[in-house]
Amino acid sequence: MACLVNTWQDLEPATLDALGDENKLKRAIKAPVYAVGPLVRPVDVNVRRDALDWLDMQPSQSVIYVSFGSGGTLSTKQTIELAWGLELSQQRFIWVLRPPIENNASANIFKTGSTAFDDSSSYLPDGFLTRTHNLGSGCSSSGIAIGWSGDEGGDKKYGEEDDGGRRRI
Repeated sequence: MACLVNTWQDLEPATLDALGDENKLKRAIKAPVYAVGPLVRPVDVNVRRDALDWLDMQPSQSVIYVSFGSGGTLSTKQTIELAWGLELSQQRFIWVLRPPIENNASANIFKTGSTAFDDSSSYLPDGFLTRTHNLGSGCSSSGIAIGWSGDEGGDKKYGEEDDGGRRRI
């Protein structure tokens, strides 16, 4: 048995030393500790490029970036409320949207439940995609959503496809 940690020695030397020193942690971890990081998933370059291209078309400092990272999963109710807030703010936004996972304490850390990005209608307000697509003065859309890179559906997007093959919300 061993304890694998997603980090590397130069990043967290004190932590790794403490985990490996029975005098510091009083043998709380009885197995050897190995730094095996960084472990990262590949990012779909096209999704990232679409978001950057969209950002390049926006006025400076005019876009709200919304992301809770791998440690944050919202419930369906929270996702709907956030969607309403973004829409009613009338502000441009990029939302790194992770499908909600209900009633699972481990959902904040572990990939569980459905990761289907295609059925966003089940966790976004009715008409949200259409309404936010048409918001914004002098811009083609008020927001763009990209999939959370930590799930299998992270390279999928939703919304309406424009002439350049991009999907906009």
